[in-house]
Amino acid sequence: MKEIASDAMAFASEFNKNYFEAREIPSLLNKLDPEIIWIDAGQAGVCSGLAAVRRNLELKEPEFNAHFLILEQRQEASVVSEGMALVSGELEMRRVTPIPNHTVIRVHYTYGIRRTRADLRLTHMHISLPNEQLVVLEQETQKNLENEARFRFALEASNDMVFEWDLNSNKISADRERFHTLFQIIQEDGQAEDPLPEIMKMIHPEDITSVQNLFRPDALKRAEYGQAQTMTLDFRIKGGRSHYLWVRGTLIPIQDRAGLVSRAIGIIKNVDKNKRLALEMQRKSQQDAMTGIYNRGYTEFAVNQYFFEAGKSANAALMMIDVDDFKQVNDTYGHLYGDNVLREITKKMTDLFKSPNILGRIGGDEFVVFVVNPLSMEWIEDKAWILIEKFAEAFAGQHPKIKTSCSVGIAFAPLHGSDFQSLMEKADTAMYQAKHHGKNCYCIWEASKQA
Repeated sequence: MKEIASDAMAFASEFNKNYFEAREIPSLLNKLDPEIIWIDAGQAGVCSGLAAVRRNLELKEPEFNAHFLILEQRQEASVVSEGMALVSGELEMRRVTPIPNHTVIRVHYTYGIRRTRADLRLTHMHISLPNEQLVVLEQETQKNLENEARFRFALEASNDMVFEWDLNSNKISADRERFHTLFQIIQEDGQAEDPLPEIMKMIHPEDITSVQNLFRPDALKRAEYGQAQTMTLDFRIKGGRSHYLWVRGTLIPIQDRAGLVSRAIGIIKNVDKNKRLALEMQRKSQQDAMTGIYNRGYTEFAVNQYFFEAGKSANAALMMIDVDDFKQVNDTYGHLYGDNVLREITKKMTDLFKSPNILGRIGGDEFVVFVVNPLSMEWIEDKAWILIEKFAEAFAGQHPKIKTSCSVGIAFAPLHGSDFQSLMEKADTAMYQAKHHGKNCYCIWEASKQA
C-alpha cells in the first residue's frame, strides 16, 4: 500500500513537469489511461477518453500551449486500493512563454493514478485555479466520478476479498492474502496473480452454472448506458476446510460516459453463518415438524411452481394417500405410538419416491405424493400397489397385531388439471372411492363416475 502511494506521487511530479514545463505531448499521452477523465481549468469543458484529450493537447492556441516554470510543489497521496491512489496537490508557477509574466499562479490538482501490469497510468485529472468559478465543471466532475465513488465504497469492506476485473482480458487482480484468508487455504509461492481459475475449481457443482453466468464479460460490456447494474449472487465454495462455505459475490460495473463497461469491481464476502441460519429457518418454514417432509403450504407452492415452470409440457400425477383407521391406532395405543407409525410410513414413501418428486403431509394422516414425469399410467398404478404393500409392512413393532394400510386416490396432469387445487380435489374424491371399495387399494379419478 505504501509503495503505490510513493510511486503515484513520483508519477504526479513527473507528469506535472511534462505537462506544465516541457509540454511533451507524446510523453503525456503515454501516461494516460484509455478511459481518462480530464477536467482542466485551461479548457472549456470535460474531456472523456484518450481521443478527446489528444485533440485538446494538440491545439495550437498560445494560451493553452503556454510553458510554465514550476516554483514549488506540495502534494499528498491517499491509497484507494493496492493498485490505485489519489494524489492531491498544489503548484506555484509563473508563465515563461509565449508572454512572459512574473505573476505567481497557484494551481490545485487531483490525479487518479492506477497501476497496470506494465506501469502507472492517469485515469482521472482535475486541475483548478483558486477562486475560479467552476460550478458547472464541478458538477460534471461529480457526475463523471460516480463510478470511482462506487469503487471506493466497494473497497471499504474490511474483511472481504475485493478485486478488479478487466473485462477485455477477462483477468482479475486481487489481494492474494485476503483471498487465502477468506477461503481458509494455505498460501503457496508461485501462484498466478489472477485467482479466478482457482475460484472456479472450488465452487460447488450445483452453483457453478450460476457463477459462470455472473462472470460473463460479454454481457456486461453489452450493457447500454445507465443500465449496467450491480449484481449479487450467493454460492458455495470449498476452501481449506472439508466442507463448503457460503459466500456472497457482488459485481459493480464501472461505466464511462460513453456507456462502455471495460472493468468491474467485485467483492466476495463470507456469509456462511448467516446463510446457514437463513436456510435453516427457511427449511423449518417449509417442513412438517414431525415427519420432516413438506408441510401443506409448501407442498401446494412447490406443485404450482412446477406447473409454472413446466408450462404446456407438464406431465405429472398426484397421489392422495390416507392412512386407514388411523384414529383407532391413536385411541388404542396413544399418540406417541401413532406418531412413530407416521414417521415409519413417511420413510417408506421417501424411499420409494425420490427427488424431484414432491412429498407432503397435508393433514393428520393424509399425505400427497406428486410424481414428476411418470412413465405411464400403468407405471403409476404399479407404484401405488408397491406403496400399499409397504404400508402393510409398517408397524411400530411393539404391537404386531396392528397393521397399517392406506387408501390412494390418483389424478393425472394435464388430463385432470394443471394446478394443485384441481388435482387434489379429484385425487381426494378418488381416494374416498378406494375407501368405499374396502380400503387398502387405489382408485384413479374418472369424470364418468362423478355424474
